[in-house]
Amino acid sequence: MRHIDKVLLSTAYLELEDVVDGRPRAISFVSGVGEEHVDFEPAVSLEGKVEVYMQTVLSAQRETLQKNLERSRKRYALRPRTEWLLDASPTGRSSDPAQIALLVAMIQSVVIIEDAMDSIEQGGGNALSMCSERQRQELIDLVRLTQTNLNGGERQRVMCLITMDAHTRDVLDKLIRDNVVHKNDFQWQSQLKHRFVEKEEAGLIVAQTEVHICDASAKACASWRYRCR
Repeated sequence: MRHIDKVLLSTAYLELEDVVDGRPRAISFVSGVGEEHVDFEPAVSLEGKVEVYMQTVLSAQRETLQKNLERSRKRYALRPRTEWLLDASPTGRSSDPAQIALLVAMIQSVVIIEDAMDSIEQGGGNALSMCSERQRQELIDLVRLTQTNLNGGERQRVMCLITMDAHTRDVLDKLIRDNVVHKNDFQWQSQLKHRFVEKEEAGLIVAQTEVHICDASAKACASWRYRCR
């Protein structure tokens, strides 16, 4: 489809599939930076007026990325972090869109730090220091990963996560240096934190990602906004 990059943010084009006796349907979307394919779940029928089905495509992108996010979060706990980051299908396509992998990593770093703080309140006095040692080892593992044979997309993905991990290392160092041990302490509250939360809406449990800082929070929509090349 022509000019799709001017309509959908950071989307180069849609991959279409012909339908017998009907209009085509979109089966995947491709990022506008580098080349990353994400399959729609499910495929999107391009029916009706263009302004109608383009909104349908946008909603389908968000829903697809949300499904990817939930799968990635579950897989994160089951595999070594470096394997989770570079997990791919037999065809070589990454299991997670790059932005989803980075988002899950940000969510998990908050979970790990706050779990350590909870442990301190229950008597685990060195939990935050142990968390810092674990985080430093994960950073070392990523640096070592850059010394292996990675393709361009994989290398950029790893480098982005190294940058994020270096920031997390510095945050942890400051928390330990300032003797911050409670989640309500200002030094931690003032950090920008991504969280995966479940809320009840209209009697249904809805899972979503939120960004928190101090007493402010905002929903982080799973939109197609950037991609590590």
